[in-house]
Amino acid sequence: MQRRPLAVIQRPRRDTAAAFLTAGTHTPRGRGRQRQREKTSFRPIPKEVDESFDNNLHLLPGSQNFEGPRGAAWPLSVLLPAGGSNPKGVCLGSSKRDLESDVGEGNGKGNGEDGVGEGGESFNLEAAAGGSATNGEALGVESPFPFAVLGTLLLIYVNNQWSRTLLSYLVDFQADPLDVRSKFEFMNVDLSFDASAYSLLASIVFSLLYAFTGVFAGRVVDTREKRNVAAWSCGLWSVATFLQGASQSFEQLAAARVLQGVAQAFCAPAAYSILADAASASRRATANSLYSSGVYLGQALASLSILLDTRIGWRATCAVVGASGLLSAFLPYLSVPATPPASLPSSSSSSPSSEDSSRSLPVVLSFEDEDKASSSSSSSPSSSPSSSVGKGTERRGEADLIEVGENFPEVLQKILSNKVVVLTLIATAFRFAAGFAIGVWKAPLFRALYPEDASTFSLVNAGIVGGAGALSSVGGGLLSDALEKRGQSAAGRALVPAVASLLAAPLWAAVCGGSSFNVAVSLLLVEYLVAECWFGPTIALLQTQVPSSLTGTTQGLFQVTTLFGNALPVLLGAEVARRGQSAEAIAAVVGTSVAAAYVASGIFFALAGAAVASDEAQKEKKSMNG
Repeated sequence: MQRRPLAVIQRPRRDTAAAFLTAGTHTPRGRGRQRQREKTSFRPIPKEVDESFDNNLHLLPGSQNFEGPRGAAWPLSVLLPAGGSNPKGVCLGSSKRDLESDVGEGNGKGNGEDGVGEGGESFNLEAAAGGSATNGEALGVESPFPFAVLGTLLLIYVNNQWSRTLLSYLVDFQADPLDVRSKFEFMNVDLSFDASAYSLLASIVFSLLYAFTGVFAGRVVDTREKRNVAAWSCGLWSVATFLQGASQSFEQLAAARVLQGVAQAFCAPAAYSILADAASASRRATANSLYSSGVYLGQALASLSILLDTRIGWRATCAVVGASGLLSAFLPYLSVPATPPASLPSSSSSSPSSEDSSRSLPVVLSFEDEDKASSSSSSSPSSSPSSSVGKGTERRGEADLIEVGENFPEVLQKILSNKVVVLTLIATAFRFAAGFAIGVWKAPLFRALYPEDASTFSLVNAGIVGGAGALSSVGGGLLSDALEKRGQSAAGRALVPAVASLLAAPLWAAVCGGSSFNVAVSLLLVEYLVAECWFGPTIALLQTQVPSSLTGTTQGLFQVTTLFGNALPVLLGAEVARRGQSAEAIAAVVGTSVAAAYVASGIFFALAGAAVASDEAQKEKKSMNG
């Protein structure tokens, strides 16, 4: 594909810290031109970019990046002025301008902070640079859907979930502990642990460090190269899967499980952050949902592993899964463009202070009126991420852009000061509790209730999870995007998981009380179609509430909720063990508890949607009064 020049930057002269942004070969025409001398503040482009800088930036298709050194993709946000605010009066045109610049008003559509884009339309530089919208949207066109990037991340996530949930399909608490064949097929028989120990292994042992590492992992994603994080994470959890198969005791198995949890904690923050950069705002829930369908495809493979287990045993099955993960770890280097950290130091800490540095680093100027230089970025409604409306923009949270080096507790405080984020995280915790309890206890439940249908369950469950679960996940993203576009409100994104959770509660209770295997799996099919549409809309809702520089950290907080969610399977394991591990005990305990968690999740998702609607109504009222 032929590269399209995005911009040309002229290096500053020795005697002035000035640079001018010019847009390709198109000369836009603005109305209400005026010439005025204004203050300047600037941010240097990173030295690594400058070393191979040829004055021509090429927009990479389907991304918010331009091609930098060694083919690496650098975000357009490095061209933003210090502080991340939209540069008022940045010159867009094909001719070089003097420091006394012509300031375009956007052909009647823009404002003082817009230049002029293609065809005379308003062109918002912050949106083009990834401040709130993707480059394609900022130019008034839809960005190409990032199929290659999504496909790679999906394959990695499938292996992630396959290795994570494999454990649930390699146990049988009804098996004869003295049978040699049982030791070959089932790890609980071979390593001698009961239902209570299994519930710990499948939940808290994995999720304790997984959850706490998630916050740290999110910040790593925000400050490091995301492609490397995804690849190394995949490689490490694959090694841990190998080690599980080689374990000779419960303690060794638990240690391998902990390592697997720590490694997998880096996967989702890296993937969702990459997708947030690659997918346009109008397609973000769809992209997130397609990616999250990997949960169901991976669980389907785990279910089919029952068939593999009967032939090669549980240890060799772990080795097969680990080997597939090691192969997947190389995929990001084939299709995911290299990206630097989303945030860069501001000019206050990195501005050139000498003549040599001003000559060696190209800069991009923001122009502000003398009397507005100190206040416009903090008081103007149009400069906040949440107030960008119109073509090429999206709603963002009220949190200001935060530099990477800022105090981490302050970053968390900024995110958690958002009521919508807090309510969504609470709803997510209850939804994870329901989902994890099903994931941990579904296979033991069906083995206990219908032992003669174990092989049939393996195939049917794989079809339900991989087919109905993935279909529901993708459908939820499409529905969420449609509701958001139709109502122009992010509240529609919360409506999808709220309704789904409330409907799923009675369906799961019916699954546990099914009168026959056929009735139970039929109800399970309907339950998956209804319940599993929540993930993509939830991630997209969170992404509308925080600036793009904090998506990794927010995703890390999202993972912390898994710690609460994993507490339920542990409690269920203790109760099942207390009741004698009978089929009736499993059905009663799991059926009631999961239904209650679903109801709580639906209520908090509804409250989050109401909070979004309230915030948007207040903003609209302020804009009308102001």
